[in-house]
Amino acid sequence: MDEIVISRLNIDGHNPFGATAEELLANSLDESGLIAEDTLINSVLAHDLCKSLFKKREEYKESTKIGNILIKKQVITEKQLQEVVDHQQKNPNKKLGDLLVDLNMCQPDDISCCLDIQKQIRFNHTSLDYNKLNNYPAEIVKTSIEKYFPVGQKLSIKRTFANEKEMHHTYIKDLNKRMMLIDLPTKNGVPIPLYENKEIEVTSINKEGIWLGSAEVFKIQKTGLIGAWVQLPSVLEKVQRREYMRWILSFNTQLFVYGVNSNLSSPENIIDVEVKNISGGGIAIISKQKLPQNKFFYIKVDYRDISAMVKIQFIHEQFDAYTKKMTTGFKFLELDFKTIDKIHKIGVFNELQMRRKGFI
Repeated sequence: MDEIVISRLNIDGHNPFGATAEELLANSLDESGLIAEDTLINSVLAHDLCKSLFKKREEYKESTKIGNILIKKQVITEKQLQEVVDHQQKNPNKKLGDLLVDLNMCQPDDISCCLDIQKQIRFNHTSLDYNKLNNYPAEIVKTSIEKYFPVGQKLSIKRTFANEKEMHHTYIKDLNKRMMLIDLPTKNGVPIPLYENKEIEVTSINKEGIWLGSAEVFKIQKTGLIGAWVQLPSVLEKVQRREYMRWILSFNTQLFVYGVNSNLSSPENIIDVEVKNISGGGIAIISKQKLPQNKFFYIKVDYRDISAMVKIQFIHEQFDAYTKKMTTGFKFLELDFKTIDKIHKIGVFNELQMRRKGFI
């Protein structure tokens, strides 16, 4: 048969597979039905080159699965992924992402963002650069910005200096068109200096979520209503839905266990437990004993200004061989927004305290 010399093939779009020019050519010829049993490309059997390309594509597809992206983003661990895969075998009709959320291992926003990453990578055939995974598309607001910044709105701000990490609390004292007058933040009673014509990061929280934007300090007002006039951000990015943010709140409480026909005033059992973490969507608790799965539960949430008896549903459990205790995840079935708001505020306060002490 005739020999053909081909040069300068365009293989840039297939680099993430690690494909060679020979493999791509063999694949194209195979799809066209032009490969025979003994067809050689650079002295290698074309069928072997096709098999090699198929293997590389499957490996690439595996690396861009949602579970692997979540691991690389450090949202979940390999052990958690395996646990969810085991659950999925028992619940084949449920998607992996839905199970991860049900098991309180990640948040819906995490799944949504990773799906966007996956689509971009697979559609564009780009290399999976895990160092850039945090640059995923987010929910963006560019209009009606002023509704996120009413007078009295509490804000967290951060100066954009190099190595600046600390967030400071403040609130909006006045508004004037596209400007807001914020109270000058303090630390231990000492004012935190803000500088005119310098940008700051602004975080605003409302019922829809947590919103982050950049704003420029326009003027420091030193008389009358003292504060800093700051331009409203031109763009806001939604950071995370409040109800799914998990906070490490450790306190002792009681779990009330009921049978199907039990009266709420007469629980079958009351178990002393320790809260490990909590969100507006669920709670994780530590117990010395394995908890029954075929019951329904109420938990007493009594922490600072939160005092509620909440109905919860068993989701998953994990035994810690080191502590010899069970960690069990539950989903809240009845929780009002006011309590979710309190959980979030306490969580933010605790995290800020830990940051100030240098723990995180």
